Amino acid sequence: MAIEGLAARLAARKRTPEAAERLRRVLEQSKEAVEAGRLAEVADFNTAFHLAVGEAAGNSYLSLMMKPMLQRAQWVFSQTAAARGPHSWSEHLSLCEAIAAGDEDDAQARAIAHVAAARRSFLTAVGRTAKHPND
Repeated sequence: MAIEGLAARLAARKRTPEAAERLRRVLEQSKEAVEAGRLAEVADFNTAFHLAVGEAAGNSYLSLMMKPMLQRAQWVFSQTAAARGPHSWSEHLSLCEAIAAGDEDDAQARAIAHVAAARRSFLTAVGRTAKHPND
């Protein structure tokens, strides 16, 4: 949550038209995959969106840290993609809007909320409940 939140905050701070367009393209491809039920592609686009946020942050070390984390997150997401795909897409859209608007606080809050929602979805799917946000 901390890394995704920081990436979103920095992406909003350093936003460029090119980065916003890249995020929008990934969102459009993701929406098409969600609507068509192409779950493997949905997981790929989920990861691509998060990588694009990391790249938009303009911090190469942060991007480097995010790549292995997102590879693992892709597997986690794939376990709940059927149920989580539409929600994830709308959360990504909301995050993209905050980044494009340059609202650092909102972008960070939306990124953290998105990761928390994905975490809750996965834990529910595997029959666990979170006792604490940092468990």
